[in-house]
Amino acid sequence: YRRTYKCCKQGWRALKHFNRAERKRTPRGLSRCGCPALFQVELQDSNGLWFVKNFVDKHNHLFVPAGLTPYLSAHHRMTNAQKADVIEYAVGGLRTHQIMNVMEKNAGGPDKLGFIDRDLYNHVSIQKKRKIEGSDARYLLTYMIGQKKVDPEFFFKYTKDKEGHLRNIF
Repeated sequence: YRRTYKCCKQGWRALKHFNRAERKRTPRGLSRCGCPALFQVELQDSNGLWFVKNFVDKHNHLFVPAGLTPYLSAHHRMTNAQKADVIEYAVGGLRTHQIMNVMEKNAGGPDKLGFIDRDLYNHVSIQKKRKIEGSDARYLLTYMIGQKKVDPEFFFKYTKDKEGHLRNIF
């Protein structure tokens, strides 16, 4: 019944992030500056229409230069056609970084592609997981049998449980 959209630079970083003595990672750069810009809408019960409840169009920071906007996380989207192309290239034997290079050339540059390499790697990873889900043991045994054919001295042994599921492998 209510939505609030705020600037990504809204608010301040919590103090607990500054006071840590032991850090496992290097701290992120400061990006928040207390920007007051926001857009609030609310659903009216009487007629079921959305109306603007509050709108503040004042930012207290500079915007990202126009040439860098394709790299903002809100602008990353792989189209269904691009996803289909990725699958075709992968079936054709291209590795993920090669697929990225081909797609960047076809689009006319990385800024015109609509996504970054991390989006592509995530998509490929999800597809691989879906492909082997439920049959990962079969893929493993097929791989081991293939290794045995390549190297006659290769050895592996496995056991199954009562239901026929892979129990362990050595």
